[in-house]
Amino acid sequence: MKLKDLLKDVTSSCLSGSMETEVTSIAYDSRKVSEGTLFVCLRGFATDGHKYMDDAVKAGAAAILAEEDPDHHTGVTVVKTDDTRKALAFISARWFGHPAEKMTMIGLTGTKGKTTVAHMIKKILEENIYGNITLDEICSHINFSKSYIKSTFKKATGCGIHQMYVQMKISLSERLLSEEIYSVSEISEKLGFSSIHHFSRAFKQAVGMPPTAYVKSVRRRALL
Repeated sequence: MKLKDLLKDVTSSCLSGSMETEVTSIAYDSRKVSEGTLFVCLRGFATDGHKYMDDAVKAGAAAILAEEDPDHHTGVTVVKTDDTRKALAFISARWFGHPAEKMTMIGLTGTKGKTTVAHMIKKILEENIYGNITLDEICSHINFSKSYIKSTFKKATGCGIHQMYVQMKISLSERLLSEEIYSVSEISEKLGFSSIHHFSRAFKQAVGMPPTAYVKSVRRRALL
């Protein structure tokens, strides 16, 4: 990778050499420098990397990133920046293709995070109330294993994920049936049930009557 590309996110100035210099590796320990390395001078508690510029050059460094001007000509490209430690973070991110941008970060609060995880799962279920979402897909959303989210959700809510999902669908179906905009079969299909028989069975188990009887009861209540 060219030096100018590595330093794209770093405020710096080239003191000698060329920003077109090709870099094959990065090191802040002069003992790990090889041909083509960008040597980054870091100031530490015990020593100062600026003292090892010559060692890095002898080992084959193609470029040096420093906070101070070298006191003699090094013979390689030298770039100056205000904070080499901060610069190293940006350089490393660019060198490895910005891996943090491809990661999903999850923050858990409280003692063991059970409530937080449960809320996350319920949110995913709500967003997928129409149609279906599998346990594997939920796991990929929040980056936890099946066994963990199943046990955590159960401890936090007292019921299983599938059971909660069905309850949410049935609760929504009660409202849809009351509105009488869609037929029973249309509601069954919208909510992702495999068949109208499956929907009717789940509805009766939760409400105590089949969907058609529920619609009739709603009508009767409306006449009172």
